[in-house]
Amino acid sequence: MRKFGLACLVLLCVVTGCNWVQEVEVGDVQVSKLRMEMNTKSVLIELQAPVNNGSSRYLALTGVDGEIYTEEGVVARIALVDTCRVAAHTQENLLVPVRVQLSDPLLLLKIGLNLSPETLDGFYVRGVADLQVSRRENGRGYTHQFALEERPLVELANQMNLF
Repeated sequence: MRKFGLACLVLLCVVTGCNWVQEVEVGDVQVSKLRMEMNTKSVLIELQAPVNNGSSRYLALTGVDGEIYTEEGVVARIALVDTCRVAAHTQENLLVPVRVQLSDPLLLLKIGLNLSPETLDGFYVRGVADLQVSRRENGRGYTHQFALEERPLVELANQMNLF
C-alpha cells in the first residue's frame, strides 16, 4: 500500500520507453507519515522517495485510483490526495499523499494489528495512474493513463520491508 503511489510513477517510466522518461529515476520509497482516521474508516499514508528528473519535461502525478480486494470483493479503495509535481532537471524528495478508504470496517479486525505475511495472504492490489507531462511548470501538456499490474499485497509489503 505504501509503495503504491510511487510504484505508479516507476511503472509509468518503465512502460512508456520514451526518451524523456528514461531520464527519470526514482529511489527507495519510505513511509514518512501514517495517520489513521477513525471517523472516516480511512488511512492517510504519505510516501517519500528521492526523484531525479534529468529530462526537460515537468512531471505531475495527477491521479492514482486503485483497490485492494480479495476473492469476496473490494475491501479498500486507494486514491491520490494531492497532485505531486517534479520540476525539470532537478533532484528532490517527492511526497505522495495517498488515502486508503476501507469499505469493510471489520477488515482491521480480520487483519489484526500485527502485520504478517499470513494476515495479508489473499489480498491483491490493482489500479490506474495518471501522469501529466509538460514543457512548462504549470503548462497543460499531455496526460498518460496507465493500468498498474495486479499484484499480491504480501509482495508489496515484502518489498517495503514491513515484516
